[in-house]
Amino acid sequence: MCGRFELDAKAEVFKKRYKLKRPPAMPNTPEVRPTDLSVVVNGKREAVLLGWGFPSEWDGKPLFNARAETLADKPSVCPYLEQRCIVP
Repeated sequence: MCGRFELDAKAEVFKKRYKLKRPPAMPNTPEVRPTDLSVVVNGKREAVLLGWGFPSEWDGKPLFNARAETLADKPSVCPYLEQRCIVP
């Protein structure tokens, strides 16, 4: 995973693609970096703006990169494994 991604779809496209009740609020810029707000679709089919990354207690910077093979063993990520969402 890299340290940024681009989100350039229109709000109406999100509404249709994810069967949302209303179009989501979109970030101010198409380039999204750790700690920036990005569109996330939760389990209730609601789109919300959330910060990107998991909080890390050891240095204050967000954790945004992890290996799938060791996720269940990492105390920084393990509490979130059952809280799923879609990050388009």
